[in-house]
Amino acid sequence: MNREQAINTYLEQLEKANYDSMVKLFDPKAMINSPFFGKTDVMNCYKKLFSHVKSFKIENLNLFEHLKNPDCMTIHFLCTWTFYDGSVVKADCVHVFEFASKSDKIKALTALYDTSKMPKYSEKPMRKSA
Repeated sequence: MNREQAINTYLEQLEKANYDSMVKLFDPKAMINSPFFGKTDVMNCYKKLFSHVKSFKIENLNLFEHLKNPDCMTIHFLCTWTFYDGSVVKADCVHVFEFASKSDKIKALTALYDTSKMPKYSEKPMRKSA
């Protein structure tokens, strides 16, 4: 898998809320910085995210390669989040991926999006246990 394929797989697995497939795309020590959860490790981020968001609809708009850093790529996409509390939020998103050197594993991800319309974050998951 090349890096562009890794990013496309990332978006596909995000849309499916597929935790196991998602975390396999990352280096084991990878960190994520997001407006919703702050700076955290990958497993913690996606456990929290998938416990709050029921579904995602993603429209991939642009993929950018860094001119001077071959280990960095950026994607611009539209995302519609449907939260377990019933709220729906649509936003432009930008994710900056830093890959491990000579690898398709994601070493770091910075997510950028407007959180002003998001439900207030709580450590308590919105999803009810079965």
